[in-house]
Amino acid sequence: MKIAPITKTSRSFDKDERGDAERKRLELFLGLIEGMDIPLKRIEDVRSNEPGGMRFRSLKWLDRNIAIRNKDHKDFQRARNLLRLIMKTEWH
Repeated sequence: MKIAPITKTSRSFDKDERGDAERKRLELFLGLIEGMDIPLKRIEDVRSNEPGGMRFRSLKWLDRNIAIRNKDHKDFQRARNLLRLIMKTEWH
């Protein structure tokens, strides 16, 4: 799956395209971490979009802890790269 890089939004109609790319990144990331040893609660928090910053807190937790049990997983580096891209778009 090809995903467009993160771009600045300069016009209001650009936001739709950027939102699609962000959703694709998140779906791809969730697909990659399904086979990894990660607590289900963290995956559910990333999947949900509730107010209160639960998604960003779980992303930060994953950034710190994903390597502990998954560093030998075949998709580890790809998942970590996507995680960092997602965190850049989530940070407000």
